[in-house]
Amino acid sequence: MNIPGILFLVIVCNTGITDAGESPRIIQSIEKEKVILAGMLDANIRSLTREEQAAHFVTSGRIGTYPEEDISSQPDDRKTWLSDFTLSAGGKFYTQPDHHGGTEFKIISVDPDKVTIEYKSTFDHRSFGPDMITEDSGIIELFYR
Repeated sequence: MNIPGILFLVIVCNTGITDAGESPRIIQSIEKEKVILAGMLDANIRSLTREEQAAHFVTSGRIGTYPEEDISSQPDDRKTWLSDFTLSAGGKFYTQPDHHGGTEFKIISVDPDKVTIEYKSTFDHRSFGPDMITEDSGIIELFYR
């Protein structure tokens, strides 16, 4: 093998380029990111109050949601991002969209003293070399303030 061929082989091996059709390795965990995400929510939720059977969020903008009509009718780059929103059980909010990853939060219950949410965080490592995607899920309780 000549020098350019060896260099090509080294570059391909080090960048994580795989054969076409291969799926990335998915690594799943449970509540590995819970403390980090709870801290991020605490830092970015400016106000959280109860409104009957729903929770009203006012955020910094780093987390938010979309109007219901935008969810299915608009492509991602055309959706309206809301940082002041009210959700009941089953409602979803998200971290700001990013092409490498993000987190979806789903309201499980709105109780008299807290909101219980389920999260799923995903990060795609392929732009950085490793041919893998990490996923973490868990439950976080948010108290009104």
